[in-house]
Amino acid sequence: MQTFLIILCCLLMTACDETSTASDSCGDNVLDVGEECDGENLDGETCITQGYNGGTLACDDQCRLVLTACEAEGRCGDGIVQTEYDEECEAGVSTLSCEELEQGTGTAACDGNCRYDFSGCIPDTVCGDGTIEGLEQCEGSNLNETTCADLGYYGGTLACDDNCYFDISSCAAVGRCGDNSAQTGWGEECDGVDLLGTSCESLNYYGGTLICSDECRLDTGDCEATGRCGDGIIQAGFGETCEGTDLNGATCENLGFYGGVLSCDANCTRDLSDCEGQGRCGDGLVQGGYGETCDGANIDGNTCASLGFLQGGTLACDQCTLDVSECNTFTTIAAGGLHTCGLTSDGLVTCWGRNNVGQLGDGTTTDRRIPTPIQGGLTFASISAGAYHSCGVTTSGAAYCWGSNYAGQIGDNTTTDRSTPTPVSGGLTFSSISAGPTTTCGVTGSGDAYCWGYNNYGQLGDNTTTNRLVPVAVQGGSSFAQIEVGNAHTCGVKTSGTAYCWGQNLFGQLGDNTATDRHVPTAVQGGLSFTRLAAGAEHTCGVTTSEVAHCWGHNTNGQLGINSALTSSPVPVQVVTPQHFSHLAAAYYHTCGVTATGAAYCWGFNNKGQIGDNSTTTPRLLPTLVQGGLSFSLTTQGQYYSCGVTTLGVGTCWGLNAQGQLGDNSTTDRLVPTPVAPY
Repeated sequence: MQTFLIILCCLLMTACDETSTASDSCGDNVLDVGEECDGENLDGETCITQGYNGGTLACDDQCRLVLTACEAEGRCGDGIVQTEYDEECEAGVSTLSCEELEQGTGTAACDGNCRYDFSGCIPDTVCGDGTIEGLEQCEGSNLNETTCADLGYYGGTLACDDNCYFDISSCAAVGRCGDNSAQTGWGEECDGVDLLGTSCESLNYYGGTLICSDECRLDTGDCEATGRCGDGIIQAGFGETCEGTDLNGATCENLGFYGGVLSCDANCTRDLSDCEGQGRCGDGLVQGGYGETCDGANIDGNTCASLGFLQGGTLACDQCTLDVSECNTFTTIAAGGLHTCGLTSDGLVTCWGRNNVGQLGDGTTTDRRIPTPIQGGLTFASISAGAYHSCGVTTSGAAYCWGSNYAGQIGDNTTTDRSTPTPVSGGLTFSSISAGPTTTCGVTGSGDAYCWGYNNYGQLGDNTTTNRLVPVAVQGGSSFAQIEVGNAHTCGVKTSGTAYCWGQNLFGQLGDNTATDRHVPTAVQGGLSFTRLAAGAEHTCGVTTSEVAHCWGHNTNGQLGINSALTSSPVPVQVVTPQHFSHLAAAYYHTCGVTATGAAYCWGFNNKGQIGDNSTTTPRLLPTLVQGGLSFSLTTQGQYYSCGVTTLGVGTCWGLNAQGQLGDNSTTDRLVPTPVAPY
């Protein structure tokens, strides 16, 4: 017996241990002892079973029922009479007497279902006597011709309960407007708080609060106050750019298109499809009919070189117009005897044409038909071309020359021809330089004039007729702003505007009203104030401060522009033209000028088309417009040919081309400006 008790105790202890190790777990959706609910497991309970009129029952993380949503719907016993849930009274709140309820006399109470209990009333009427009296709504099958529909329900079967009140349970099952359950089958759009998931936004409004009316219809009043696409009002704050036919004043044209009809799409956004069919700047298509020369990255296959610019540089597009500002351009061109040199925007010099004595500076004596870089890798600020030699001033002010040197015009203290740029002796710093047929002159930064080379007529201005192999100072003081070398004479304009000339004067090219050669600078007669001078073979021209052109000297071919080829002049005479000039240049027997508007005019000898008016007829005695419609910044004149730089920096030449001096890769003479070939 004792053994049995011991075994029994052990078994009981084991059972106790197993029980003590088991544990309940709230949150596993399994209802354990002591839990009212667990997760979604509500043990079949609802707000209704809890005595509330409706709502959604929930479970908290302590496995306790949460009645908050139920309480919002209310219940019998909460002290609030909710007739929408068929409550007639609330205990302790409703105080109507039997008489007030037309149930006779006595005391009426409120039962646990929030309906009046008339058991304490002594009725004046008797339910069941077949007669509907007092507060009786019905008697048996006599419903007083009332139906569920009469009571606001959509259907069902109305009955009469034992207290002669309508039994609406079957009606309520069908539903009605006001029961907080939207019944679309009966035409309800909503019911109370049940909006069937509809919102202002889902009705395409931009916001607002949607509510349900007493007739169970959606009330969009607050939505409409916020607005939507289609309300006839453009609401830019919500991204609308138009409404119907209201385009807010926009057209295809003022949106940057070239035409078309603008419309508004169903999303209140401008419909550009017809505009886009017409195109605009920025669509990537080059529309030449609208003046486009490019569009975005589309430059229509053009390059700087194809437009006549030099090698290098980048062509861009700005507002559908080709931007050549980064192309490598000519800043100046200098025409010599039968060769030409050009200075590019990056300071490099190229030359072309005749090269018999190395005047192209490329280390050879080979003629070139296109621009060919000179040797030495120097960067220049200005250049000039003589008959058989060329010179330039570097950006540091050092002077270099190359080509023929038989009279010392290179300035290196020798008479040896040079086919590459050679430093001018003396270590002077120049601001500009001018190369004539056999003479060279330059102006220093301080305005001092120096000359070197041939001096048979005193054209060096040093009061001798001795050739000089290195620069010698021009006598007569400093303050020269510019100096120009002609065939055998030299002229300069001082900073004061006064013009001086020296050298040969057989035809009056010195302008001092004589035919006497001068070995030192001699003032030009007439008292004019000049801004620029140009020296030809045996004539000189200048532009006054009022932009009026005057010329003097030899006039056999009309190079003075005075409508005569018979009369030379030893003093300045006004060129016969209404044009005002900003730039002048003279050559052997013709002269050209550029107006402030960029038009080029030439006059004088025209045997090879050097006037540029598409003819090789008799000399032009008056300034004649250069054909081609180009806008020039400057011109330069050589022996029977002319060149110019356009305002875009493109080099052009016209006239004699036997040695390729026009630079168009041919030896064909040209009667109108022809672009210089890119190198």
